[in-house]
Amino acid sequence: SVAGDSTDWVYFSFATGAEVQGVTEANRMSRSDWDIAFNRFNMRTNSGLSGSGKGGAVETDKTSFADVTEAPSDGYVTDVEITIRGYSNGAMREKKSTGNLALLKAIRFSGPPPTYTVNDHVFVVRTADGKYVKVAFESFHKTIPEQKQPVSGYITFRYAYQPDGSRNLKSK
Repeated sequence: SVAGDSTDWVYFSFATGAEVQGVTEANRMSRSDWDIAFNRFNMRTNSGLSGSGKGGAVETDKTSFADVTEAPSDGYVTDVEITIRGYSNGAMREKKSTGNLALLKAIRFSGPPPTYTVNDHVFVVRTADGKYVKVAFESFHKTIPEQKQPVSGYITFRYAYQPDGSRNLKSK
């Protein structure tokens, strides 16, 4: 796909710990089975203009995963219109889409040349059904054996999901 293609999103459920298949731009508003979505360094939650869920996200001031022991009671950012920027055939392209402004701070993009810096703060995501997850983003690159350089666009993160609906995020 074209870099920065606003229709190329990968949807993920924290409850199942897996990618959610079949979510599209046409049906995402009616689907309650996804919590977060990724389009290169852009992210969505199932909230606001991206989804009809109770989702949202907040950036904490903590850098240690273990130090985030409780989800904040408020301050969650819901999804709004964003501009997706990406390179295609050496030219910068822009498209309107939707995304989460708090999560846009998770991976900082600068360039040219394209440079991606992972924010070391822990984020808390509220899921489509109003549960809480702490998330630490770890990398934006993947090593592929046949490539000389690591390939960008592969977000790795770790998370702790609280299935009981409480704001307790103490690490087990």
